[in-house]
Amino acid sequence: MAERIFAGWIVAGVVAAALTWPNAAGAALCKDKKKGTLVVRPACTKRFVPASADDLGLGVVGGGGLTLGSGGFAIAAGGVTSDKLAAGAVTPAMIGSVPAAVVTNTGDISVAGGGTQNLISFDTDQVNIDGMHSTTSNPSRLTAPIDGLYEIHGEANWFPCSNTGTFEEIEIFVNGTTRVGVTEIPNSTAACVAEGVRALVHLHAGDYVQLYARQSSGSAETIRGTNSEGAPDTPEFDMRWVGPSS
Repeated sequence: MAERIFAGWIVAGVVAAALTWPNAAGAALCKDKKKGTLVVRPACTKRFVPASADDLGLGVVGGGGLTLGSGGFAIAAGGVTSDKLAAGAVTPAMIGSVPAAVVTNTGDISVAGGGTQNLISFDTDQVNIDGMHSTTSNPSRLTAPIDGLYEIHGEANWFPCSNTGTFEEIEIFVNGTTRVGVTEIPNSTAACVAEGVRALVHLHAGDYVQLYARQSSGSAETIRGTNSEGAPDTPEFDMRWVGPSS
């Protein structure tokens, strides 16, 4: 079987140091001067046809590896596996950032009684990757920068201690309309309580989440801020992208 070797050709952005293909029928691999693409002229004819993956020696048997499509080279399913990645080949610098935000509020927050929903705003960014939060524009919102599955968490520390027989509650809402998480603590002992709420939801880019608080006593209660003496970092609201979802 005869072979022809063309050295130094640039094919779809890849320099072929030595491109070899079978040439049993005497076909010629050429560059079309008008179109600038690689073509094959079958033996004994004057017509040219587009070069295929097999003509270029790029056909794949059994799946995996590189394939040649209309958009250039593509990696077939299963083409890159863990044993094909050299140790240290993929470094953290090569991986994009993972959207995440952790926000708190420095001051105490007064929560009206009677079961009224109170929207909580946050004035401090502990983590803010991809601009998910703004302390000046819509400080109550954590906004998804990309589509995907997000883990959301909120917490609050109530003080002073509630009256016996009341409840304290915190809720997570998506786009101000859909509740996706709630925690309610009946307070039957007049004890101070801390509570947290968590949700795992699919969000589209531009969707936002907010944290609400409400309590059923007859007077206002307080959610302690991060500057309050003896209080933990509360209220806290955080969200992070955990992966794509359908």
